[in-house]
Amino acid sequence: MKTFFISYKDLQKRLKKELGYKYNKQLLSNLIEMGLLTSIFQNEDIYFFEGDVQICKNIIEENYNIVEEIKSYFKYRCDLFFDILKIGNGTYIRTEKKEKKTKMPSYIKYISILSLTKYKFSTESVFFNLSGGVLVSNNQFVISYCEQIKERETIISQTKTNDFANTSTYMGIKKSISDFIIESIIPHYNKKQIFLDLMCGSGSMSNVFSKFGRTYASDAQMFCMLLAKVQGKGLSTKHALELLDEVYPHYIKNIESLNNLLKKQVELEEELFHIDMANINEIFKLYKILVSTTKLYSSTEIVSPEVLNLINSRKDNNKKFPYCLFSIYYANVFFGIQQCIQIDSIRYAIDQISNQDDREWLLGVLIITTSVVSTNYGGHFAQPRKIEKSNISTVLEKRKKSAWLEFSKRLLEIAVESEKKGNCIAIVQGPWQKALEWLNKQRDEEVLVYLDAPYKREDYSRYYHVLETLTLYDYPSSEYKGRNRSIHSGERFRSEFSTRKIEKIEKQLVCIIIKILSLNNVCAWSYSNNGVANIMSVINCVKNKLPCEVFIYDIEHKHNTQGKWKKTQKNIIEYCIIFKVSGR
Repeated sequence: MKTFFISYKDLQKRLKKELGYKYNKQLLSNLIEMGLLTSIFQNEDIYFFEGDVQICKNIIEENYNIVEEIKSYFKYRCDLFFDILKIGNGTYIRTEKKEKKTKMPSYIKYISILSLTKYKFSTESVFFNLSGGVLVSNNQFVISYCEQIKERETIISQTKTNDFANTSTYMGIKKSISDFIIESIIPHYNKKQIFLDLMCGSGSMSNVFSKFGRTYASDAQMFCMLLAKVQGKGLSTKHALELLDEVYPHYIKNIESLNNLLKKQVELEEELFHIDMANINEIFKLYKILVSTTKLYSSTEIVSPEVLNLINSRKDNNKKFPYCLFSIYYANVFFGIQQCIQIDSIRYAIDQISNQDDREWLLGVLIITTSVVSTNYGGHFAQPRKIEKSNISTVLEKRKKSAWLEFSKRLLEIAVESEKKGNCIAIVQGPWQKALEWLNKQRDEEVLVYLDAPYKREDYSRYYHVLETLTLYDYPSSEYKGRNRSIHSGERFRSEFSTRKIEKIEKQLVCIIIKILSLNNVCAWSYSNNGVANIMSVINCVKNKLPCEVFIYDIEHKHNTQGKWKKTQKNIIEYCIIFKVSGR
């Protein structure tokens, strides 16, 4: 198989041969440090994509003996005080003199390509502040593009800081690097295209894409698509208030029925909430009594005939009144008893709404609410939090939160945000195989497909099974302490990426990318240097199977890992790799 990457040693040899006396080793090192030449580490060596080599060569040539040019352009010897790098016609980067260069934003690579290929003189040079220096240009094409970047920065910063964006957590969420991803994608996107977020997860990137064009979100798990949907346009404040009025009587009806069913447990919990928090021993004693008297359903533990009959009757008919899934599965596990009753009752009320679009909006907001009020580890539901004397007061404070009030508040907040959005986020049924079948039918549309497949072998469905159960509301198996859906019975989605066979993961990624390209669409693939798959192997395989253009962008950032006890941060390199059919 042909490789499209070159080692650092071979790159040096090639540039020495092609540039001769113009070759500058130190400048090459600077370009790597600044990110204008994207590097991939493998087997203690550094590799570079062959498509970047020409950019590198052009920049080194442009910077050969340019002292007089700098004097002419800047009107003084600024190279005595700053390092000046010419990246194209009329375009320079000015940085402070220091031994190690600062990494430039990903869009600088595209600006370099733009300024090397297009030039239109502007009477005045324009200065743009960067994270690691200043970009100076009199190239009208570059100036215009930098102005667009600033506009996008404003849009994305609003997305990062709005209330909704901080209400739910999800493994692999791209919120913190959404500006990097969009700036990597935009040069290869046109306004005629639509976005398809193929494995949308929490929908954070669907949210960003919807700011710039029509957006579709897909995922193997239904709750993910609903999370994406409620981050787009489509719900007014007026209609949100109308929906609250409509669901409330149904909510109360289910509440009253469950309060009668679980009267003793509700009273015990209410007593807990009103005990002086200074008396930890009494609180903890009463909590253990509450837990011991709360009868829950489990498919892996012995349960009472009463509970078993209650659940079995609903396995046959999940619409049976009253809705009680959360109250009988998760009370004192991930939520308080009253919280479970409220979640069940909101869920019942949603099902009484006739309009499907309204139901999806309400359910999306309920999913967020459920994440917010839960007592778990790091935002996920892989295992319940162990309740001890040391954390009982914190847990009870969290469980005092009213799910109904949180739901109402967030529905109205999201409606306010939705009114300001430019585009709806439509749902395309997953998993990816079904989504690509849908894509195959959109022959009249130009599509940019964003592929953010799992990086690790972890089974994501295990971490968020509670949210999927809330969505499906199907009274599934309730296995072990985490009350998991059964993966063996097909109740829980098992990703092809959870295998330990690296070759299988790489083959799967190649298959998806090839399918996207074969439909004449653009594919933007997100991956990191700590992912299981070998990035170079995937790119090599795709290019060997199908002639295509590849553009690679990268960013250094801190990744939050989900641990049982606490979150930890790792320094990683995130890549955004663009695949385009040759000639497109």
